[in-house]
Amino acid sequence: MRTLRLAVAGAVLAALGPATVAHADLGRPDPERPNPAVEAVKDALAGKGGIDLTLALTDLYAAQPGQVLARPDGTAPLFGGEPRYPGPGAVLCGAHVCVHYADRKALLGPDHRPPATDVDKDGVPDWVETTSKVMENVWQREVGQLSYLAPLADGARGGDARLDVYLANIGQQGYYGYAQPEEDGDGSVSTATAHMVLENDFTEFEADPLVSLRATAAHEFFHTVQFGYDVTEQSWLLETTATWMEEQVYDSVNDNRNFLQASSLRHPETSLDSPDVWYGNWVFFQFVSERLGREPIREIWQRAAHSGVGARLAILRTLAAHGTSLRSTFSRFSASSNVPAKSYEEGRHFPRATVARTWILSRATRSTGQQSVSLNHLSSRDYVFVPGSSLTGAWRLRVRVEGPSTGTTAYAIVRFRNGSIGRYPIALNRYGNGWGSLRFSHGAVSKVFLNLGNAYSANGRRVGFSATASR
Repeated sequence: MRTLRLAVAGAVLAALGPATVAHADLGRPDPERPNPAVEAVKDALAGKGGIDLTLALTDLYAAQPGQVLARPDGTAPLFGGEPRYPGPGAVLCGAHVCVHYADRKALLGPDHRPPATDVDKDGVPDWVETTSKVMENVWQREVGQLSYLAPLADGARGGDARLDVYLANIGQQGYYGYAQPEEDGDGSVSTATAHMVLENDFTEFEADPLVSLRATAAHEFFHTVQFGYDVTEQSWLLETTATWMEEQVYDSVNDNRNFLQASSLRHPETSLDSPDVWYGNWVFFQFVSERLGREPIREIWQRAAHSGVGARLAILRTLAAHGTSLRSTFSRFSASSNVPAKSYEEGRHFPRATVARTWILSRATRSTGQQSVSLNHLSSRDYVFVPGSSLTGAWRLRVRVEGPSTGTTAYAIVRFRNGSIGRYPIALNRYGNGWGSLRFSHGAVSKVFLNLGNAYSANGRRVGFSATASR
């Protein structure tokens, strides 16, 4: 889901009752212990704690497939017993997607009807027709052109096997939409059919409604696609690739740039899979796709669908199949965050990485001395070295790195005064040690960036380094 939380008027947890959790050995509910997945969905519906409803629902599905959020179609008891949503009274179906919408106002609560404007006077509101066209375009792009699996057919739910999208007035509380996993009928917990709920007009938001619709549709539809691969996959892979997909379907929308201020690009000290940067880290997969093509992202999902293969292993195997590694890719991604304008097709609009520390080296102060940094998994830190005005002539910067033998990365970028840059991966030996020598004269070089990273899965790995100006 593209928002932090979502309270849905009229939605209901079917047969929710008292929160329960199943014993791993007996498979029977324990009425004495609350189920965290159920409680998370309840809190999300109540708008508590910044909980993402789509992710809460996928966790609930994985824990207890029989407990799902009812469709907002008027057929199930209303959440909390309040008659807030009368159920869609009309539907517009395209080749692959049916858009359900309310054609009358609820007696109580918000009005869930889409805007009534009907320029062509065909009896269907123009916004419903627009939503239908957007959804069919999203399907064609993600399934038809990018070759992802189509969302699993849901049988007769919603009328037939086509994907069902419901319009509801959820924007008044600041929310855009969500995807709901449902049982796929074959007894598998790892895959699921789905339906979607979208805001009914997006007028509550500052962005143009069509922009919000396109970004949300591309994102939430990809969640329904993901559910057909592995609905139990790690949340960070679900959200980062769904946000990445917005860029692939509607390149000109650029709504996902809003998330980059909270990303590993901007905050390299934050692990790539941290919840704090899930949405912003679509940029990592953008980095991969701009260099290897879009196919590797689909291959990651194909591998993740296999039992026992999580996000990290799927990424490792996919990058290896394309002649590279997670260690190398993560290092280049992290270092490139210092110069995004020269590293991405649209990078001039991206923020630069925060710098941990800057040194100005001169004839009087030639060295940083021995330094060290503690790095968590899939995180990095950036340091900058500036040649002082006294460093005229043929000066060089000698960088030494001493890190753990596995997963340590070191990469330098030199920004020259003529506007060009040089990229220099620093080779480390089997002990995690290495060095590099870079141009560093004041007349030619404006600064040198050093990125130190931890591509391993363990946290708190300490890396030592030093930088010295010499002739």
